Amino acid sequence: MTIKQQGGIFGRNPTFNDLEVDGSLSVDGNLLFTDTSNDRIGINTSSPGTTLDVNGGSTTQLRLTAADSTSASIINFGDQANVAVGRIIYSHVTDSFSFKTNNVNNRLTIDSSGNVTVGNGNLVMGTSGSGIDFSATGDITGVTSELLDSYEEGEFDVTLTPTTSGTITLGSSYNKGRYTFVGRLLTVTGFVIVDSVSSPVGNVRLSLPIAIGDGTEASGRIGGSVLYYNGSSDVVVGYNGVETNSYVQLFTNAASVASGHAVHFSITYMF
Repeated sequence: MTIKQQGGIFGRNPTFNDLEVDGSLSVDGNLLFTDTSNDRIGINTSSPGTTLDVNGGSTTQLRLTAADSTSASIINFGDQANVAVGRIIYSHVTDSFSFKTNNVNNRLTIDSSGNVTVGNGNLVMGTSGSGIDFSATGDITGVTSELLDSYEEGEFDVTLTPTTSGTITLGSSYNKGRYTFVGRLLTVTGFVIVDSVSSPVGNVRLSLPIAIGDGTEASGRIGGSVLYYNGSSDVVVGYNGVETNSYVQLFTNAASVASGHAVHFSITYMF
């Protein structure tokens, strides 16, 4: 190792204004070590494996001490284009952490009480199609398939429609159904009474408030029961729901439907 004093020579106990070290430098053993061949600095190690390698004992600490309680302690993460594209800031004024990513501040904040606030978008846990998305929207027409935390209930207009031709008109007092959904699971219930018919032909379709989902979990997608009152007694009727359709088809002869007949249904499906 060669040591040079800039601008002169030195004696036995020199005082340096500027010091130039040509080669590796070891201070007090391995307390501070510079590896000039790899441009690395080690603390408590003579073989630093990274640009700065701190080798502590059983507990290793890195301390950033601000000047006073009105300052901040900051760690910047940069590249050649931006020296602070990412950042962690501890504010000694509010005793809070804030995180910066992609050059946008306050992506996530932890306040002095331990509360976590996520800015610039929704809080999402998991991946698309499998997770929880805490969203501000929750109406039945705008909900997405990823919202497992969404809950809503309300009414919808029910229609009975012949599959081939003709019409079935419901009474004005009994033409509503109710829905409840949690996440993607929707349950619809209702009791409707036929007011009049006009030459209905085919089977009968019962409307749904939201189309049946088009995912891969087709097995067990539709469940529930449908009772058809034929004027004298309740009869359990079969039904079928097809993915992407906004109805279930009742296996009921539309030509036999008459005024005063009724349908009582409770159906659960994924949308």
